[in-house]
Amino acid sequence: MPELRGLEAKGVLPEDVAIRLLEFAALVALALDVYGNREAAIGWLTSAHPLFRGMSPLQAAESERGLDYVRTTLGSLKYGGAV
Repeated sequence: MPELRGLEAKGVLPEDVAIRLLEFAALVALALDVYGNREAAIGWLTSAHPLFRGMSPLQAAESERGLDYVRTTLGSLKYGGAV
């Protein structure tokens, strides 16, 4: 996340950055829950996929709309819904 550069010296993250970090952590946790292990979850999150127009789920999740779609996709994978 480019917006994090230089913030470590200040000691406090801006609210919008903190929220994005929490969303990212929740997305990784959901992927871990779906895939059962770190390697598989990170592999899925970082690999290009046609569902995300050739982007990785993490790239797609950079926008709010994309984040919602990635969450929905993971939920469908977890509960057996159509993807």
